[in-house]
Amino acid sequence: MRDIPTTPARRALTAAASLVLIGLIIGAQSLIPSSDEQTDPIAYSGEIGATVDAHRFTIEVDKVQFARSVYDSKDYGDTTPIEANGIWVVAWATLTSTRDTLTTVTAELDTGGDSTYAASTWLFNAYGGIGSSLGPGIPTRGAFVFELPEERLVDPTLQVGVARGPGSRLQAQADIHLGLSGDALAARIDAAEDSVPIPPIETR
Repeated sequence: MRDIPTTPARRALTAAASLVLIGLIIGAQSLIPSSDEQTDPIAYSGEIGATVDAHRFTIEVDKVQFARSVYDSKDYGDTTPIEANGIWVVAWATLTSTRDTLTTVTAELDTGGDSTYAASTWLFNAYGGIGSSLGPGIPTRGAFVFELPEERLVDPTLQVGVARGPGSRLQAQADIHLGLSGDALAARIDAAEDSVPIPPIETR
């Protein structure tokens, strides 16, 4: 079999074709979600005062309070007010599981700036405490409570995740914009209440 001579033009064409093929392979790999992306919470967005359907649960945030201290009002925990190192943000919400018994409720407050704060674990009665299990079709109402420096608040969004067990793997998530920013937010912070009681989660 006779060898076919390789010309500079042929070598250049082969090199160009190889580069294009490598680029296509890299591009295809970038479209494949990572293992973390495949199991990240699926977020559904909404506004305060509206029911957000997050597929596995629904949530309606109906009120936000600002306080200098909070306390467990009865049943569980210490009723001594807990002073904030900054300010307490208390978001009142009704949650309903749509199909399963969901035992893990987690929440974060995206400040709208460059910070996100996890819900406080100081209070037994708040969501995330011992009474946070959601039975299918049974509405519950309670509070999400956050402690943070007041100057970090810019345009907050409450992010709530609910799952059948610990961890965020494939859990549903609702992002609720709280409709507070600018002068209106500053006025609410200035008028923060001295103390807000947090009752146990109520089944409705």
